[in-house]
Amino acid sequence: MCGLLLVTSPQAAGAAPAGPAAERISVTGAGAEGDGISGWPSVSADGRYVAFESEAANLVPGDVNGTTDVFVHDRLLGTTVRPVTSLATGHPQDGLYGAAISADGRYLSFTSWAPDLVPGDTNNTSDVFLLELATGAIERINLTSGGAEATGGISWGSDLSADGRFVTFTSRAGNLLPGRDKNHTRGADAFVRDRLTGTTTLVSVAQDGLNGHWPSYDRGISADGRYVAFTSSATDLLPDGAQVIGLYVRDLQTGTTTRETLSSAGDPASIAGLHTATLSRDGRYVTFDTARNDVVPGDANNARDIFVRDRITGEVELVSLAGDGTQADGDSWAPRVSDGGRCVVFVSDATTLVPADTNGRSDLFVRDRDSGTTARLTADHTTGGDPDGDSDGDGRNGGTNPVALRPDGSETAFPSDAANLVPADTNATTDVFVSDTGCG
Repeated sequence: MCGLLLVTSPQAAGAAPAGPAAERISVTGAGAEGDGISGWPSVSADGRYVAFESEAANLVPGDVNGTTDVFVHDRLLGTTVRPVTSLATGHPQDGLYGAAISADGRYLSFTSWAPDLVPGDTNNTSDVFLLELATGAIERINLTSGGAEATGGISWGSDLSADGRFVTFTSRAGNLLPGRDKNHTRGADAFVRDRLTGTTTLVSVAQDGLNGHWPSYDRGISADGRYVAFTSSATDLLPDGAQVIGLYVRDLQTGTTTRETLSSAGDPASIAGLHTATLSRDGRYVTFDTARNDVVPGDANNARDIFVRDRITGEVELVSLAGDGTQADGDSWAPRVSDGGRCVVFVSDATTLVPADTNGRSDLFVRDRDSGTTARLTADHTTGGDPDGDSDGDGRNGGTNPVALRPDGSETAFPSDAANLVPADTNATTDVFVSDTGCG
């Protein structure tokens, strides 16, 4: 495996160019801004549909349940809907979180503690659900292969294959496992549900065929449903027994697991955390962030950096760089990579990635690996200067509120509490936006 710190096209210094125009997504059908925090966006492959969660009560009429809901905004029609309803009142009894929309915009997955979304929900814990948007039909995902509900722990998070057949999730439920639970008191495991066959399969499989003995977390699935990425601190997933927090990819077709986080010498390397890595939809590229300085030669900034690994060639590239190759002077996180590996979006509190970054806040950036350029995607809509807020929307640097990226890399959806990305942003809270990346 080789590691690269690549500089291919110097970027001229000087005044910051005007940033790309942002579109606010967390609005009513009439275009009014939301009255509560919105975040965790997910975007369909064509960019038409953006799913997100929100505490706002005014995005649709009659939202009276007083908790977080998931919404879908149709950018073509300008409509916003709250598609999930309960069996009895139409208003779920508990919050809905972690919306993920399928590439074709047909299905929406989410997590909820609400017991009134499907019949027979008696486990008194959080579950993962899938909604067919056209029909309103809801099914529970975190079931055993025999159809029993998960027991013994919470389930959360999800990602979908392009057609919605395969849904990944994380769970602490012991009865989903193929045998005894080795980490029941220590954490979670990663799973995938095949909706066509009705089977649930353990993804974070140890050498003995059981679950890893330390926690594992789902980090995404390829469009065809073959590859599932997960992070884990387990030491029994591979024969080397390395004690690292690693990013792994499970090939469901061959039943093999590979570690994707290695040093430039080929040794196992730890990532920054269990929730900071992703897989491209074509399954070829992974992104992760780590503060280690031995993933590629020449990494000397002692900060969390963003890396892209080509799973076919083994090449690793540091991408949280300025266009002239200057390393970031702060931490970077929340990466997403396009199919083909060209476009990488990420959040960073660095001030050295683009000229005139003086706001002292985390900003959203895109790295074009073909041209070697880095651009800031969050900017004042009138001047092109600094945004006046935090560009992952959680109000602090180093957060984990994620961004989303279309598979072709052309657009990104992200949360921000900045008030100057679009005109008339006066709600003083975090909104969801879409921006053209200028890449892809």
